Amino acid sequence: MTSIMTSLLATPGHFSLPLSCNRKTADTKRLRYKQDVLLCLLRAKKLRPERHAIRNLLGLLAARMEQYDEAMGHFMKITSEEQDACNLNAFANMKHVCEFQYRFREAESYENKLRQYANLATSEDGGEILSMQCESRKVHARCMAEQGFAVAFDLDDMPHKFQGHRYRKAYDLFRTALRAGKEDVSDDEMQEWKYNLGIICYNIGIALKDIREGEWEMYLKESLSCLSETCMVNDENMAAESWCYIAKVLDVCKYNDSMLEWIKSHKELASFPGNTEECIYNAKQIKPDKASVYVHHAEMIKESQERSLEAVQLIDKAIDLDNKSVLRRKAYSLRGEIHKKMYSAQIHTFREYIFYKSDDDDFEQRPLEPDRDILHKAKDDFETATSIAVNSFDLAALGKIWHLLAKDLLGEVFSTSDQEEQVQHNLNKALMYFTQATHCMDGALDATVNHMRGLCLLDSEEKEAALESFKLAIECQPVGHKNIDHFACLMEVYLSLICDNLGDQRYQTRLLSEMVYWSEIAITGYGPSDVRDYILHTDQWSDMPEAVDVFLKFCESTDHPKVHMVFSAAKSRTVRPKIERRLSLKVSPSRNATTNKPPPAPASAPAKVTGRPSFDILAADKAECETTPRRPIKSELQSSNQENGNNVSHTNAPSGDASNLANIPSNSEQDVVLSNDLKTDEIPEAPEHARFEGYVNDFFVIYSPSSSDWVHYNLLPKLERTQGLKGCTKDRDFIAGRYVVQNYTRCIDKSAVVLLIITKDFESRSDCQSFMSHALTPEEGKDVRPVIPIVRDDCKIPSVLRNITPFHAMGVLNWNKLGDAIEYLVKTPEES
Repeated sequence: MTSIMTSLLATPGHFSLPLSCNRKTADTKRLRYKQDVLLCLLRAKKLRPERHAIRNLLGLLAARMEQYDEAMGHFMKITSEEQDACNLNAFANMKHVCEFQYRFREAESYENKLRQYANLATSEDGGEILSMQCESRKVHARCMAEQGFAVAFDLDDMPHKFQGHRYRKAYDLFRTALRAGKEDVSDDEMQEWKYNLGIICYNIGIALKDIREGEWEMYLKESLSCLSETCMVNDENMAAESWCYIAKVLDVCKYNDSMLEWIKSHKELASFPGNTEECIYNAKQIKPDKASVYVHHAEMIKESQERSLEAVQLIDKAIDLDNKSVLRRKAYSLRGEIHKKMYSAQIHTFREYIFYKSDDDDFEQRPLEPDRDILHKAKDDFETATSIAVNSFDLAALGKIWHLLAKDLLGEVFSTSDQEEQVQHNLNKALMYFTQATHCMDGALDATVNHMRGLCLLDSEEKEAALESFKLAIECQPVGHKNIDHFACLMEVYLSLICDNLGDQRYQTRLLSEMVYWSEIAITGYGPSDVRDYILHTDQWSDMPEAVDVFLKFCESTDHPKVHMVFSAAKSRTVRPKIERRLSLKVSPSRNATTNKPPPAPASAPAKVTGRPSFDILAADKAECETTPRRPIKSELQSSNQENGNNVSHTNAPSGDASNLANIPSNSEQDVVLSNDLKTDEIPEAPEHARFEGYVNDFFVIYSPSSSDWVHYNLLPKLERTQGLKGCTKDRDFIAGRYVVQNYTRCIDKSAVVLLIITKDFESRSDCQSFMSHALTPEEGKDVRPVIPIVRDDCKIPSVLRNITPFHAMGVLNWNKLGDAIEYLVKTPEES
């Protein structure tokens, strides 16, 4: 207990917590929205213990908007005699606000009070002694719980995929607070903490559900344990919300036998309602006029197409009950999401009928054409939601809707001359919203946002830009998620660009080298079997045979046998033919509307893919069923093959190639070796001129062989193509016939900045160490050359670099930040 309390004393207050408002780039509009939400909560909790946690957070938000008097007012309200005169967070927060305004004497007085109420005294030998009296345990536990509330509240309007690891901070704070204050805190306050912990556990469980089997169940069990107590309290708001979250937990667990068995065997839960509807009924009985209860109910049934209209009616009811407070933002966002899903389901059914209907198919009648008014309703709802507050999810949804409005019912962009201006306007609006989504907190890290932007860029004829979006989507995939659609779109754009540039050998070589690099990443990450299955079940690998042949020959000639073996499946696949449409569609004509193949080219010229490659069948959001029927997943293929007595390949594959495909290792095998011995003709060419005057190169890269691929197919394209810089590497720019030392010293001396790629094998390489030392040694009469360590592995930084701030290149990278750092070091050498 003593160690727990002592560790907390170093950071009381809210200004050092990992909150979005504590970032330098905090969005003022979002801060105001959060402030309004907290004021609504404060009105509901005005007599509850949680009011102090709310006021502390209100004060923080006011201070971040430079409303210092208002901030101090909130903190002083907390520490008044009738409230909580010993509130550690309030005193720490007042100290910070006073320091912001250079009121140091006043700040010192608050620091003294903080020490006093924390029961710290200074002994004669300078050590600190922590008193563990009852009142001290209470104030420390409350301090942790208030910080836990702040962290959890900050994540409330973010997608679940970003919440898991961040909610753990709030989870740890509340768990510690409950242990520390269980004997000294009032029952009301303890119930508040358990209620918050129950919701936090639910959110962590949802975030981990598809990633860590077993761990997510542990959190949901703890959630039920906490909420089973708080659903019985006298506070009607807390009891109703607890029943709603119990319903959501039961809804998640309804197909999980082990969770259901645990619930039945748990004596405290044995008397609980057997289904989610009864839990929601209990919530409505307790608080029939609470809008959030109806929103929770709609959220649980929104995935069922049969109950979509019911979900919309529930949200309509919630908006009628609360059409003034900022809390209605979630209702509008959810209704927009349901409308978008309804339209996507209609599109899916309609395209399946048009493209794949045959006499043997079980279609009772032709489905109705999708109602685009539903799409406009979704747009209006999301626009209302973003007028209240913005987040990446709502902005990306608006981008998706504007993208859909640019396309006909078959998924092709309208191409008639009378609609050309409107189509371009819709595409521009979509790209604007996608860009805004990436500028929101965590939007740039969202794989789905980057994927949807890539699809929109393709329809705007911006294939090179689309490549970068799909690469980002691959890099942004959360750990444990293996969505091969990002890689599929990336490869098909590469094939399309190769078809467009069959006569440009130099440009083709660059594209093919990048294709090999990303293919090796995919084979390692997804597994050879899944990559092979993707090739066997998408039409584009037979739609562009010239590009496929060029790619396979390149793999063979540059000695990439693993890639060649996996992708040679494209030569053995059989395309599922689409049935010719027999219907007269009442839709605007669009390019290539009847088939997914590009228009035929003259016999004398190679087929050139114009416009967007036809891979709308790859869903950007599988849950929305927006595209034509998805390809079977690996488990379905294995089941089908086993039934037919074939454990090797897709049933359409010729038997002659089955033995070759059988040799491809499964996902569990991790023996794929990436090629580190690059050939110079595979590496993209350098720009002609450096950006900074007086230098031949803007930067020179020192790296070990294990980083070679990453340097040439990640770092160079990002810095050279996107940032407009000229790089220099040993594999591309060294002059044959010169001594290695001469090449290194020449390139280092003629470069503005040196980048050191720090990996686990960097320090063991004598050449890397030698030339790093040369880069760090100033020339006679000159300043020290700017050096940026780029850390690629979880490894120790060489001791000579420990005083230099590194750029961490693990996970999703902010390339703009690296480009800005290079520019800053070049333009302000006296400071560097």
